[in-house]
Amino acid sequence: MIVNSTDYENAKVYFYIKDYKGKRIFADTLKGLSLYTYSAQTNEENPGLTKEKLLNGFYDFFNKEQFSKPPIEKDVEYAEDDELADHQTWETIQNNPNQVAFTYTILEESIVSIVYIKAARKVVKF
Repeated sequence: MIVNSTDYENAKVYFYIKDYKGKRIFADTLKGLSLYTYSAQTNEENPGLTKEKLLNGFYDFFNKEQFSKPPIEKDVEYAEDDELADHQTWETIQNNPNQVAFTYTILEESIVSIVYIKAARKVVKF
């Protein structure tokens, strides 16, 4: 992750995943405020997003509870209005229970799960 500003609430946080060769296989851009929602710490004397709170949110972002295996349980049905993954991608993920998914929340509103599909050699959102 890279943060591009000291104005932490409005900073852009670049979230990259690279493969073992250093090739970028996933990228997402978040607002600094997105990470603030992960941190349970509050400081009434210093409201707003501070560097410390951003770092706490960063560490919470990669908490082990954010990883799941299998990515999609067998009994979960595909939602036709899924905006992140088409039905074929969904089935590929669901039919490979050995994959590990990573899930993150943006501003406590949007939940994004990602998984690396080895055959396609890419990370996909679902």
